[in-house]
Amino acid sequence: MLIEYDVQFIVMLCDVEENGKEKCAKYWDNKGLKNFTIEKRKDTTALDENLFKRCLTIKGLKDKNIEKNIDQIQFIEWEDHEGLTCEYFEKIINMIKLVDKYKKDNASVPVVVHC
Repeated sequence: MLIEYDVQFIVMLCDVEENGKEKCAKYWDNKGLKNFTIEKRKDTTALDENLFKRCLTIKGLKDKNIEKNIDQIQFIEWEDHEGLTCEYFEKIINMIKLVDKYKKDNASVPVVVHC
C-alpha cells in the first residue's frame, strides 16, 4: 500500500505493547516481511517523552527497483479503549502540527494513520 499510493508519512497512534499485550507489530524490525525490507535511515528521535520520529526506507527484495523513503511518527501515550482526554489534548495538537507541517510541503501525498 505504501508503495502503490506513494505514501511518505505514517502516523502511529499506539505503542507496540501495552500492559503486557502486543498492540501493533513493530514492522520496522522486518519481522514477517517477505517481499520487502525496512531499514532505518537515522536513529529514532524522541520529540518528547511520548512522541517519536523514525526515518525509514522500504526496499524490494524481489523487485530491486523499489526503494521508498518514509517518515513515521509514533504517539505512545494514547491507551487502547481510551477517549481523547484533556491531558492528551496538547500532545495530540503537537502531533497534528507535525503532520500539518509535513502536508504543507507535500500536499498531494497521502498520510497513513494507524492503530
